[in-house]
Amino acid sequence: MENSATFVTPQDMVNAINENWLDFEINRLEILLSRLRSKLKSDLDTKLNPIRAHRNKGYQLTLPFITEHKENNE
Repeated sequence: MENSATFVTPQDMVNAINENWLDFEINRLEILLSRLRSKLKSDLDTKLNPIRAHRNKGYQLTLPFITEHKENNE
């Protein structure tokens, strides 16, 4: 996986949803991440933690990306 060591900071996540980092409660971000983790676990049928938190670095997606390539045989 090419970007396996890429971290996303909480500030980047809050900015990505068009919220002001200074006014945003970090609890809301943790709740959103918890829901996303649960959704990914159920959709991918895995018990692994799909999003890891790294102190002083940010968050990291730990599951490999799966892409489906359908060939067009026409």
